[in-house]
Amino acid sequence: MSDLPLLPRRPFFYLRHGQTDWNIEGRCQGQTDVPMNAAGHAEVAASVGRLPLDEITHIVSSPLVRAHQSARLAADRLGLPITVDDGLKEAFWGEAEGSTDTSWRPAWCEGETLYGAEPFEKFSARIVAAVTRALSLPGVPLIVAHGGVYWSIEQALGRDGFSHLPNGTLLKLVPRDDDSSLWRVTFV
Repeated sequence: MSDLPLLPRRPFFYLRHGQTDWNIEGRCQGQTDVPMNAAGHAEVAASVGRLPLDEITHIVSSPLVRAHQSARLAADRLGLPITVDDGLKEAFWGEAEGSTDTSWRPAWCEGETLYGAEPFEKFSARIVAAVTRALSLPGVPLIVAHGGVYWSIEQALGRDGFSHLPNGTLLKLVPRDDDSSLWRVTFV
């Protein structure tokens, strides 16, 4: 596990973008700007239909089109504007972007720099800074981003894992009152 600073202890919602054709093909997307497909739109529409209308105060999104399309669906439901934060972009995976070979990812997550990819430590620091900015605003944000972004969030929550977060997944993350190091993560 990295030595990242922990996130501010404030609740937030997290939405992973909907499916893309590259997700179906098992391609590494990284920062390649691939739009959602029809199934992705349907996944996100179902998830945002479960958003609490009275709890979320602002939306912060990755600028990549698949995340921004997902944020737009949430914004339409909630009647809120979207703030774009470049810090929420997926990791840059260099020459591996577009490839179906993902065998290098575990080594990358452990700190190896491969294929000219953005180092995991640098990527995670960028994500923690962006999520901290979203949490510094009053209220409860909805953060809309990517699967790899969630890996960094998990690290900043003090967790060891690199969970697979399916496309269109909506989570609520709340710090636990009974233990300052634990968070409650629930599917919405």
